[in-house]
Formats: sequence, structure tokens, C-alpha cells
Amino acid sequence: MNGQHDWAKYWLSCCDDPESFFEQYGWQTSAIQPGDEGASFGRFTCQFSDPSLIDKPHLYFIAACRQE
Repeated sequence: MNGQHDWAKYWLSCCDDPESFFEQYGWQTSAIQPGDEGASFGRFTCQFSDPSLIDKPHLYFIAACRQE
């Protein structure tokens, strides 16, 4: 099987709220999902789960800066 779910198995995580997770370790983050404004560019045609839905699969692009 070679499809979108095939590559996703390598990126498993248990973090429903990556911004809060990284913040507790001193990182200021911004997380967006593919297809959201600023992360679409016509490449992602599938709809991802709403971030407020806990225990659903999510995919995030994260930009982070270490707070000193």
C-alpha cells in the first residue's frame, strides 16, 4: 500500500495540543494544519480533523523559537 497514510505511520505522536506541549519546555510555537491559511498553497486536498477534536488524527506544521 502506497498512499498518504503510508508515510504518516512514521510520524506518530501523542500530543493533541503541540503549542501547550512545547511551551512547558520554554518554546514559543505556532502550529497550523495543512490546508489552513498560510499552509495550503493548493497542495493539500484532503480535510484534516478540527484541532479541538481530541484523540483524532492531526497533522501539524510547527514553527518554534526558544524563549531565553
